[in-house]
Amino acid sequence: MKKIYLVLGILIIIGVFAWLLLRKPNPIAVNNNPTSLEEQSDSQGAVTIKVTPLNLISDDTQWRFKIELDTHSVALSQDLVANSQIVDNMGKIYKPVTWEGDAAGGHHRQGTLVFNAISPAPQSITLKINGIEQEREFKWSLKSN
Repeated sequence: MKKIYLVLGILIIIGVFAWLLLRKPNPIAVNNNPTSLEEQSDSQGAVTIKVTPLNLISDDTQWRFKIELDTHSVALSQDLVANSQIVDNMGKIYKPVTWEGDAAGGHHRQGTLVFNAISPAPQSITLKINGIEQEREFKWSLKSN
């Protein structure tokens, strides 16, 4: 009788492991996406810049980047439209169309830097921001190889 319980226990354990290995992952719970567009931060010098891509993979006509600037020592008076660009993996340059956010000045600024969508989407992009001490670069891969 004990052998039957032992065999049943082993079969249940094998069944659970097989189910775990063979089931399809939930695409919402598992993020194995190599094109992850996570926030990036650059703290060189006296100004910290955080950049978060908001919609680069969707079919929108515009690509948006949430930008946060933070400092305690210099005025943030830069024109982000004039001092920013996207460079794709082929070296082509794209300029932003608008800045939707805080006006120049002060020690804290945030808003959205808006570009026309790039179509077809490149393999990767680099957002370059100049005029805030040294050039800052934020890179993302958009397509898996």
